[in-house]
Amino acid sequence: HRNVKRVKVDDIIDEIISNERLFHDQINAVVEYFGVQLREIVEGRRGEDRRMGLSLDQDEVEIICGGSLRAVRNVSANLLAKLEVLSLVKTNPVDAAGRAELLVGSYAEILREMRGSYFPFVGGYSKAANLISKKVEELSKLKKNKQQYHFIRIWQIISNSLDVLQGKRLDSLLIKPVQRVYQTKLLFERLLKEYDKLISNGSTGTSKCMKDLKKLCADINTLATDLNKHMSESKKTQGNPSMK
Repeated sequence: HRNVKRVKVDDIIDEIISNERLFHDQINAVVEYFGVQLREIVEGRRGEDRRMGLSLDQDEVEIICGGSLRAVRNVSANLLAKLEVLSLVKTNPVDAAGRAELLVGSYAEILREMRGSYFPFVGGYSKAANLISKKVEELSKLKKNKQQYHFIRIWQIISNSLDVLQGKRLDSLLIKPVQRVYQTKLLFERLLKEYDKLISNGSTGTSKCMKDLKKLCADINTLATDLNKHMSESKKTQGNPSMK
């Protein structure tokens, strides 16, 4: 195999993969560790005391960590399965340009799925955030001995026990899908800039990949713009959540 030198394109690709992996693992923790536990409690499978102390009913559990969040997690899992291949080809025989082509292809294939899952999630985000804010205010007024099993306390235990969550607040995790598309947009704009340098310097790279990368950046930008507009419209009907 030929010796392939790593360049900035490689570093950005690795950052995109690393960010996607962290995003998936964090959202998966909300869905699988937190959501499953809440459902067991609200259905009475962990005792009546736990159910009464949860401070959520079944509909409210679904609002916070229900189907729309699972759909976001599932799309991320599908994308990550494609991206993990790139993490295995950091060196020869696949150079930076080859890795970029694989990356662009993976994202282009999954972008429609992202749109299909993110719009329902963003549409319900304000409702979930408002619900959490309202419940936190209600719980703060209870005596300490009546707060033992409430859902925020359960989240704190889970968040502090899993390294991937790093003790994060629940509301800071639920905003992640909203923030992620814009962050992905910025990463791909950096990738486009560095890929252009590869071609300009007469290094490896193809005009087709450059064209596909430009189109992907435009499509991600459109998705980010559309989601931001959808979020603004949702806030008007559901209220503006407090993200202190």
